[in-house]
This record gives sequence, structure tokens and C-alpha cells, in this order.
Amino acid sequence: TCVVGAIITTIATLLAGGFPEHSPSLRSALSIAAMAVGGTVLTFLLWNEAMKRIGAARSSLFMSLMPVATVLIATAFGDPPT
Repeated sequence: TCVVGAIITTIATLLAGGFPEHSPSLRSALSIAAMAVGGTVLTFLLWNEAMKRIGAARSSLFMSLMPVATVLIATAFGDPPT
């Protein structure tokens, strides 16, 4: 599904006028890489480890707490719920 998304995004970019003339800065590229690793790879590894250690029933409780944690974290950073 990621490959299909990349193909569709590339086609849409070409239809909209092409890619930008400049590349992102090194800092931006490293930030994107950190988000990709932290937000996907690390998350899946930790989730699978939780499934192995505490089981599906107990680990699914964390899925129910994600919206609550999101609101609390957003509020802590000054972004009130909408």
C-alpha cells in the first residue's frame, strides 16, 4: 500500500507542476527520517513486544487510551481540544 501511495503521490505531483527546484535542508531531511523511524519502525517493534509479553487482551487496553493520552499531551503543550 505504501508503494501505491508513493506512485499516486508522484503522479499528482507531476500533474501539479513537478517537484520543487530545491531539496530540503539536511536538518529537514533528518527530521523526516527521525519521524519515519520513530513513528513507524519503533512503534511497531514496541507494539509487537507488548503483544508478546502481556498478550493481546491486555495490550489492547492501550489502544483505548490513545485518544485520552493524545488530548492530555496536546493540552499540556498548549493546544486545547477542539
